[in-house]
Amino acid sequence: MSKLNLQVRFSESGVVSMWVEGLPIHSEATSFEVASTDLLEALRDYVKSWDEGLKRYSNQVDKGSLVRLVRQSTDEELREILFGEG
Repeated sequence: MSKLNLQVRFSESGVVSMWVEGLPIHSEATSFEVASTDLLEALRDYVKSWDEGLKRYSNQVDKGSLVRLVRQSTDEELREILFGEG
């Protein structure tokens, strides 16, 4: 699996936006903590969508190793992978 390319943007209005390049997931919140928790939920939702048919699309078919990683990881482990924190 290739490295996850997490992007984080802090706006002047106090909104924290997060997304992973190459994946159709994102989150926005008024704090890093909430945005990061929302991003983990979006990643779990992505896995469900992938199972339900997203895996058939050419730009998502190669995400199987990511899907396995998410399935096998706890939220704490995913947080460590994405944000370098436990």
